[in-house]
Amino acid sequence: MSDLERPFQLIVTNLAATDPAQLHRPIPVTELPRSVVPYRTSRRHLGVVTSDEYEHLLLRLVAGEGGYAYTGPPESLARFRRELQGISPDLGILNSDEEAAIALPAERIAAFIGGGTERSYRPPEADAVPVPPSALPIPPPPEPVAVPHGPAHESEPEWESRPAEGTRCSCCGGALPEGRVVNFCPHCGEHLTPLACPRCQAEVEFGWRHCIACGAPLAPP
Repeated sequence: MSDLERPFQLIVTNLAATDPAQLHRPIPVTELPRSVVPYRTSRRHLGVVTSDEYEHLLLRLVAGEGGYAYTGPPESLARFRRELQGISPDLGILNSDEEAAIALPAERIAAFIGGGTERSYRPPEADAVPVPPSALPIPPPPEPVAVPHGPAHESEPEWESRPAEGTRCSCCGGALPEGRVVNFCPHCGEHLTPLACPRCQAEVEFGWRHCIACGAPLAPP
């Protein structure tokens, strides 16, 4: 296990135990030494002896070394890298940059929780520079699918139907055209909806004097 893998695994372990949703959200850099992996409770697992060694290890992590964390905004990432490359880095920068945050690689989280990073995750090339999530391009929204218009493509309402041979208007008794969608009677102009019994609402036909379901009298045609 590398020395940078230790803080990554400890961050994942601590957040999984206290706030699992935070594993997939930006983590403020200032919260790392304050609450996520504090020095007093973490130094033994991290294998450090002094607070300077501890802060230097976290600075390497947030500077993107090894690809264990993506840091943003880009200005903060550049500032961490400059301090890390200096002769005497200012380790207090971890507590002073309130805008800086890290995102943990989802692949490494899944590999660690699922059985170990060494077998499931191949680290990036040594020269590769991790890209913070804020710098990733946002894919455009999907284009709406065009729906053709016109009689050939318009869907018919549920009440539309083609009358069978010999069908007549339920209001005036006039013969209806065959083989066409008939919504209104060509003789009386009434909307052609099925007739219903006023008592039980069973469907009845034009000319009936009584309902076949309940026997109620029907209005004469």
